[in-house]
Order: sequence, then structure tokens, then C-alpha cells
Amino acid sequence: MRIPKPLYEAVPTIYAIAGILVIFATLYNGLYDSLAYGWVCVGMFLIGNGVHLNLLRARHRGLSQRRVEVSLADTDMLAQTVISSR
Repeated sequence: MRIPKPLYEAVPTIYAIAGILVIFATLYNGLYDSLAYGWVCVGMFLIGNGVHLNLLRARHRGLSQRRVEVSLADTDMLAQTVISSR
């Protein structure tokens, strides 16, 4: 199933915002509840996943960009070699 690109791009931000909201809601309700620390862990997990997804996407885009630059450099070098051999 394909999802729209704007929604796909917003998923890490949605994770991070949801994590922040979970932590603030837990702090608002108080840390005296027996599940409060579990909810804080869930919030931290969501924030961590959002950051992790952003880093993975940035790294993937960086590698893709480098591949394009290398292939362009290779074609330029090949074109210069062909021209100079004539």
C-alpha cells in the first residue's frame, strides 16, 4: 500500500510530537501513578524512533546524492578520455 509522500515525510515528526505529548500528559497527571514511568518510556521510545528515522533518511539521501555525483564525474571523465583519444 502506498501512502502520499507528504504523509510519508511527516512520519518521523509525528512520532516525535506524539512522544512529547505522551511525556507531557504523564507529567500533567503526575508521576504517582504506577504506570507513569512506563508511559515516559513509551514517549522516549517514540521520540527516539522519530530521530532514528530522520537520521536514516538523511543518510540514505546523502548516499544517493554521492552516487549521482560519482556517476556524473565518471561520465565527465569518460567523455574527456574519448575526446582526447581522437
